[in-house]
Amino acid sequence: LTDSRSPGLKVVAEAPQGSHQPVVYQAAVIKSSPQSREARDFLSFLAGPEGKTIFTKYGFEAIGP
Repeated sequence: LTDSRSPGLKVVAEAPQGSHQPVVYQAAVIKSSPQSREARDFLSFLAGPEGKTIFTKYGFEAIGP
């Protein structure tokens, strides 16, 4: 089960339009993480132009700043 529209996937079933809330994937940096700097850098990458291009390529709608 996926909500991606990635090339090569075969759609076998779809939820009817309006039958559910939009799916939103959350991401956050955990304050106590020993890799918090790297996590912030990664989230910045995802929100930047290159990350948004990758999301779009694999059928996701990129939102955010």
